[in-house]
Amino acid sequence: MFKKKQPPAPGLQLGDACTLEEALVDTSAYIVDEQNHTTAYSLTSDGRKVQVSFFLAQPPRVSHFCVSCTNGAPTEFSKEPKLVATEGNLALFLVKHGSYRAKHEYYVYRAPVAADGVPPMLDKVSHPEPDVFLHHVSSYYFHDDEVGFLRYRRGGSDAYKIATLRTHDLNRRESRCNLYTYDSLTRTWERKAAVLADQQYENRVLGHHCYMVINIGGDAGTMGWVDLEHGIILCDVLGGEEDTPTSRLIRYVPLPDEGPPEDENVTRGPSRRYRSVAAVHGRIEYVEVQIHVRPGRRPRRLHGTYFSAGWTVVRWSTTAAAVGSSGWQMDCKLSSSDITVPADMAALLPTLPKDIDDDVTTLERLHVGHPTISLGEDSDIVYFMAKIDELEKDAWVIAVNTKTKLLLGVTEFTPRCIYSMEFTYMPTTISKYLTPALTKVGM
Repeated sequence: MFKKKQPPAPGLQLGDACTLEEALVDTSAYIVDEQNHTTAYSLTSDGRKVQVSFFLAQPPRVSHFCVSCTNGAPTEFSKEPKLVATEGNLALFLVKHGSYRAKHEYYVYRAPVAADGVPPMLDKVSHPEPDVFLHHVSSYYFHDDEVGFLRYRRGGSDAYKIATLRTHDLNRRESRCNLYTYDSLTRTWERKAAVLADQQYENRVLGHHCYMVINIGGDAGTMGWVDLEHGIILCDVLGGEEDTPTSRLIRYVPLPDEGPPEDENVTRGPSRRYRSVAAVHGRIEYVEVQIHVRPGRRPRRLHGTYFSAGWTVVRWSTTAAAVGSSGWQMDCKLSSSDITVPADMAALLPTLPKDIDDDVTTLERLHVGHPTISLGEDSDIVYFMAKIDELEKDAWVIAVNTKTKLLLGVTEFTPRCIYSMEFTYMPTTISKYLTPALTKVGM
């Protein structure tokens, strides 16, 4: 059982005049009864009251959220509550209370828009009918990494779809690749066959491992399911010219690949730690961190990983219309040694132990990963998690403008998953719907 977790100590306050264009939100909940102006409520399947509250911070500080479900008793969850996806003023949460065998329960958090004049809302997503999903296990229908949001308008009303793409449904009588959607207007799930437009990518699609979902939007409601090793599956969720009432055409976009590094001491690490994709201002952005490994003996300080001799961030971009690897363009290739570190930022970086401190900058010696592309107006910013050693507990989140080659921010952060740089927080613009307001935030 997952029980109470104490949130970070209160830090700075966001005043009435402060609006956060974006936030980095820890995807794991703090299980504690904390309330503020963002708090929204709903009921679980067994009639218990559940609440969700956001506590926002200016990036690169990491925001967090709290979940509780008490009815007078201490909160216990059979699965850790998670933030699964966000889009605009919407957020999707996984909150499972009760038996381990019970189905996962999802809730849509809706932040108010300016014209609403209503408080935040939390709605429980109804379970699909038994025959909708062709393949599922006892407790869940899809993995958290496979699901995303699409906002749209119909008949003058705002609506949304929750969408997940399954590329390996184990049912020989039906399509193996299917799009499943939940519609907020009908409050029901439906299935449509996903048909590949270019059969040369059939094996890639069948072996697709989705790490994240992006929302490109447009009239057809284009979404992308991202395999950070190989490519992106694009689907017009609302339907395009070649779609039918029972099927949706899917297109495959291979990720860019400049080939193996020329320097044998430069390595491309695990994709989930060192790559990321985002849809920003009508373009698909891809970023990769390449690690420069210093040859020779490692200092005892390091836990048998590697001695960093620097790192390089490579950025590419394309549009949904430019399908194919030739559509990508490299926007920058920035070495850590070329990043300007102002004096006030240098003072915030960690102090390196004497046995690994030498004539290079602290920024080059740090182990860097978890690249996160800014969703704000200045999408040239990329956030990174940095550690003295990737297996240590203490971490920092740094903000780098890859166009101006400037270090913009440094803040301390202790990830819940200590021994890695795996996906820990996500960027979101829901913050601009929840501020301005007076809100205590985590350090």
